Amino acid sequence: MTSRIWRFGIVGVVNTAVGLAVIYGALFAGLGDFASNALGYGCGLALSFVLHRGWTFAGRTRSLPRDSVGFVLAWGAAYAANLAAVATGRTLGFIDNPFVQLAGVLVFAATFYLITSRLVFVGPADRG
Repeated sequence: MTSRIWRFGIVGVVNTAVGLAVIYGALFAGLGDFASNALGYGCGLALSFVLHRGWTFAGRTRSLPRDSVGFVLAWGAAYAANLAAVATGRTLGFIDNPFVQLAGVLVFAATFYLITSRLVFVGPADRG
């Protein structure tokens, strides 16, 4: 369990670095903010899926279509939790505050880990 959490974190760092590199590269190539952001997040999401499925949760996978749909839905739920945390911080008066963003990132990571480890990547032994 603990090693899985470490692998999850390592994948998150790699995913973030690659996503930012793609965003910056696309900006440098002249794609603009929105296209660059979408490309970077898309690449990051795909890389994250491949690494989590093949390394973080190896041996706990089902079919590729089921895992990929579950992964995207888990990402969406975690992102919604992130937005809720940021909105809560803003409601409390912490507008444009980096600590609110940090709280949102932590909420995202915890939510994403819980959903992927308990609902998306569930191996044969976990199914009961």
